[in-house]
Amino acid sequence: MIDSTEAGKFSHLDISETLKGKIVELDLWVNKWDQVEVYGGSNCTLGTMILWFESMAEMAEMMDNMERYLAVEPA
Repeated sequence: MIDSTEAGKFSHLDISETLKGKIVELDLWVNKWDQVEVYGGSNCTLGTMILWFESMAEMAEMMDNMERYLAVEPA
């Protein structure tokens, strides 16, 4: 699930090159300038992303530190 850490108008997703290579599927449900809210339940979700990892250790490290790899950028 893709969620925002701040409310405001959506601009784009900032996806690191490392994470880009792990994306199997990305489904974004918002458009530029749409109002987004801080996650407070599934109704605030911006989309979904399916990722593929080389190992459980890689998955644990990236999922525990996703803010290093993915950011919802405000407009």
